[in-house]
Amino acid sequence: MELDVAVKPLKDLTTETKSIMCKSLGTRVPRENPHPQPSARYISLIRNGASDHDFPFEYRKYLDTISIYKVKSFKTETGRILFLLLWLPIVVFIFGLMATTKRKNGEMPEWLRRLQRMTFSAMWSIHDKYFSRIFGRGDIS
Repeated sequence: MELDVAVKPLKDLTTETKSIMCKSLGTRVPRENPHPQPSARYISLIRNGASDHDFPFEYRKYLDTISIYKVKSFKTETGRILFLLLWLPIVVFIFGLMATTKRKNGEMPEWLRRLQRMTFSAMWSIHDKYFSRIFGRGDIS
């Protein structure tokens, strides 16, 4: 879910002192582990963005200390593949429906919004209740 978040600009980057509105992502259902390790792709996007926009050196140095998630066992990799085989076709189908039914303003029909919400809720609930207990969490090395 997309959120609007009021943030204060970094003093090193601007003289602006008023809060600005930024977009962020959130979840309706709190996860068991609110601090999972990022994937290599995700953290590289964050690090590159911080570098490209001249974020303070201390912050970039901090980003370099964040460890990435790595699959370390056959069991976890098996769980990852089974999870994708189960859910990827459903998610791709829903994304296809979203692309074909969106309105001129870019919004999707309410029934599809509810289907998407229920599907993702079920997907992560099944992950947390079953897959993570059998195959490992998949977000902590």
